[in-house]
Amino acid sequence: MTAFNPEQTTVKTRHAIAHAQAMARELGHPQVDSLHLLMAALSQDGGLVKPLLERAGVHGAAIERAVTQAFSKRPQVRGGDLRVSPDLHATLDLAATEAATLKDKFVSTEHLVLAMLSDSSSAASIEAGKLLRSLGASRELILSALQEMRGSQSVNTEDPEG
Repeated sequence: MTAFNPEQTTVKTRHAIAHAQAMARELGHPQVDSLHLLMAALSQDGGLVKPLLERAGVHGAAIERAVTQAFSKRPQVRGGDLRVSPDLHATLDLAATEAATLKDKFVSTEHLVLAMLSDSSSAASIEAGKLLRSLGASRELILSALQEMRGSQSVNTEDPEG
């Protein structure tokens, strides 16, 4: 597995990570995890995640409902340091691996989704992946949709979505 390097991410990926952290804090969650990251990536203006998932047959509204329901069952805390969950660490490392596999120089938001749905054993505990699978998503469907959307283009700059 390739280690995640924050300096090798796209602008949209950095924004998604920052938004995920802010969301976790705002909701009073002690950890930021893959569900926060999924919601942050889904809500991006001009982002690729929502159209990518919809092209693969998974609608953003269904994901948002399922994530909101999952969040409602979580305990809330105020104050304290926000930690990065093991499932988010796994997601980010797997996203770096996905980028390398696709011969992309930067980790973009579509790599995050592919990581969440990875067949890797370390992906088994990624909560966002379980949720996406329950709604009909698979790595194969996302790869196929990604191929349709970007063709042979690769991610060789930090702002390809720009």
